[in-house]
Amino acid sequence: MKPIEFFQLFLSDEILQEICLITNESYQSKDKKNGRRRDSHKKKWEDLDKSTLRCFFGMLLFMGHVQKPHYKIYWSKSVLFGTFGFSKLLSFDHPEQIKTNLRFTREALNQTDPLTKIRNFINQIIMISRKLYTPQQNLTIDESMIKFKGRHKLRVYIPLKPVRFGFKAYILAEAGSGFVLSWQLHEGKKKNL
Repeated sequence: MKPIEFFQLFLSDEILQEICLITNESYQSKDKKNGRRRDSHKKKWEDLDKSTLRCFFGMLLFMGHVQKPHYKIYWSKSVLFGTFGFSKLLSFDHPEQIKTNLRFTREALNQTDPLTKIRNFINQIIMISRKLYTPQQNLTIDESMIKFKGRHKLRVYIPLKPVRFGFKAYILAEAGSGFVLSWQLHEGKKKNL
C-alpha cells in the first residue's frame, strides 16, 4: 500500500469534507460576529475544500521532516533556502488562515475536557484503527510520548525519555507489529469528587 492510500484510510473524503464544512462555518460566524475588516496585504479567505486541506496537511507533514529555522523560509524564492513547489500549492497567507480557523467539531466547548476541540476527531481515528486491523493474540499496554514543543496544559516533561517534552499517551498495541489499536492522552491528575 502506498503512503497516500494509507493516509486516505484514516482521513477519508467524508472526514475531510466535514472538517472543511465546520471550518468554513466557523470562519463565517466569526467574520459576522466580529465585523472585522480584511488586511489589504493579506489574501482574502477562500472557502476551504478537500484538495486545499490535503495540501495543507501534506505541507505540515513535510515541515515535520524537513525542518527549517523559520516558517517563512518554506515560501522563500531563494534557490538555496526555499522549498520547491510550496508557493505554487498555496500562497503564504493561505496556510496561516487555515491554521487559525481550522475546526474539527461544531459542539460547544466543554470546560472540563482539555481535548474538547479535537475529541471527535480522536475518536474517529481510534474507531477506524479498530475497524481496519484485526490484531493477533499478543497485545500490550504501554506509555508513549508524542513530541510537542508548544504550550499546552497537557504537555509533560519526563527527563529519562528520549522525547522529554510532549504529550504522554497510554496505548494499546499489538506486540508483534506495534500497530496501535487504541490510545488515550494523559490528562493530568484527576480530582476525586
